[in-house]
Amino acid sequence: MRVLGGTSKGKKIKTPSGSLTRPTSSRVKKSLFDMLCTRMDFFGIEVLDLFAGSGSLGLEAISRGASHVEFVDSAQSVVQVLKQNVASIPPEVAHVTVMKSSALAFLKNRISMGVHYDLVFCDPPYLFDEWNELLGHVIQVMTKYSIIVIESDREVVLPDGLVVLKVKDYGSTVIILASLA
Repeated sequence: MRVLGGTSKGKKIKTPSGSLTRPTSSRVKKSLFDMLCTRMDFFGIEVLDLFAGSGSLGLEAISRGASHVEFVDSAQSVVQVLKQNVASIPPEVAHVTVMKSSALAFLKNRISMGVHYDLVFCDPPYLFDEWNELLGHVIQVMTKYSIIVIESDREVVLPDGLVVLKVKDYGSTVIILASLA
């Protein structure tokens, strides 16, 4: 797996071993970033990468100009690999934070601090079924210009407050781009 575009194009990304993560395929990631590039400029944006795994999506955003990315994952072994991947990106490219936390606990903390993000990646394990609660919290860290990227094995019903911008089905992976209604 590699960074596909931007200043770190071609940089290799390590993937955690085992079944704790499911890295986004290069084909899906390329298509996703093509869709995002038509909707936003990455330069200077604040990004949240929930269920970060290898950090592939957040690292791609950094490479394309994001100024800050917060990576969140709950598994210590995954966070260790994620920290190695983040350390391989030149420090002058972006400011990053890697947190070992559940997504919900992290979001509750950021909501209480009044933090907002321009782009949120939400790529939980495919058997994840707490979408309503998770997305209800994500809405609270978005601005009217923010985009959320949802990656799942099926289409996700969005709660009130979010509107679908685009849905793309790649067989075993469904990508949903959404924003505040």
